[in-house]
Amino acid sequence: MFLLLLLGFLGLAAQPSDGSLERALEKMGRLDYVGALADLEALAARAPRPAAALYYQIGVCQEILGRHTEAVRSFERARGAGARTWEIQGGLGMAYFHLGDNTRARSEFEHVLRGQPDEPTALFYLGRIDMKERRYVEAERRFRRVLELQPGDPAALFQLGRVLVLEGKTAEGEKLLEYQRRLVHNRDSLKTLLDLAASPQAPAEIFAEIGNVYLELGERAKALEALERAEKLRAGSAALGLGKAKYYTGDFAAAEEDLRRHLEAEPKDCEGQLFLGLTLKEERKYAAAREALERALALCPERTDLLGGLAEAEIQLEHLDRALALAERIVARDPLSAVGPHLVAVCRFYRNDLDGAESWALRAVERDPQNAEYHRLLRAVYLKKGDAEKARLHEKEMERLLGKPRG
Repeated sequence: MFLLLLLGFLGLAAQPSDGSLERALEKMGRLDYVGALADLEALAARAPRPAAALYYQIGVCQEILGRHTEAVRSFERARGAGARTWEIQGGLGMAYFHLGDNTRARSEFEHVLRGQPDEPTALFYLGRIDMKERRYVEAERRFRRVLELQPGDPAALFQLGRVLVLEGKTAEGEKLLEYQRRLVHNRDSLKTLLDLAASPQAPAEIFAEIGNVYLELGERAKALEALERAEKLRAGSAALGLGKAKYYTGDFAAAEEDLRRHLEAEPKDCEGQLFLGLTLKEERKYAAAREALERALALCPERTDLLGGLAEAEIQLEHLDRALALAERIVARDPLSAVGPHLVAVCRFYRNDLDGAESWALRAVERDPQNAEYHRLLRAVYLKKGDAEKARLHEKEMERLLGKPRG
């Protein structure tokens, strides 16, 4: 979590300069905060009336360098020079937090949120203060909000995992912490791979691996670019990655073509069979999808995610007994997963067991309240039960998550 470094903030860009300001800002952009601080302090010493934003930037450098007491003085000077902005309050909040003054830190961050209700840095640090004060439910709420605003933020993921463990939600917290570690590992790996790719002799495998890491990180456009470059260097080197990337972007016909090309060379690849099955399911080729997913399950029976895709194919083929058995296996294998309860609820809904469908669907929503499809199912259950009020509640939540409210 970093403070905003704003060139035009409070008129800093208009401050007369002999070039030292530009050099300082350039150094900040290169993360050379020691050099930037020296330039900024020299500029402040020469200026007859330093701008508020100059003190602010000095405070930013001091805060990042761990000189928190000095940062407080600089931010207060910015305030004394006429600045009354949420950036100043956020800077003070961070400095007070690192000095252990949680009362003042909370006050500054709460001022930030009055003007900027969704400012993620303020939410993050308030969550950390809540953790220190053992207000775990409030801390969890704040960290989840940060992740809604900044999906995949590693610091927020780590803190959310910690607070879940402290709340006694140990399995969920540990699962999230493992995901956070994997995310950080992928980002570190990407830096190394990009350095290797800078060589003119970089082989296709490097670009294929870059594409795979980008896929893991959810950056699909960059993934496609790297995978296509790998394919140009050596045909077939990135067929699996291309198939997965095109599946995620909804180009199912092209995904199927790439995945089949990959499986011609490696017919016993579990990942290839899995994504072929998922792709065929999206193309409504349910019987073929089931066959591919069954092949994948035979190759890697330990993978729970296969069971979900296979259960969905069985539902579409109206094999509810098979689908229900698969869904119950998911519940048994991964008690924290929302997928198993959701699929059980779907099966019970189609069997007209509305009470059972409601119970399992509520369990799914409790575990993953941000999934619009889970609210869609509850809406259907309540409509069929004649409970229009509850149906409307879940319809509103579904529309909010999809971002498509009706007029």
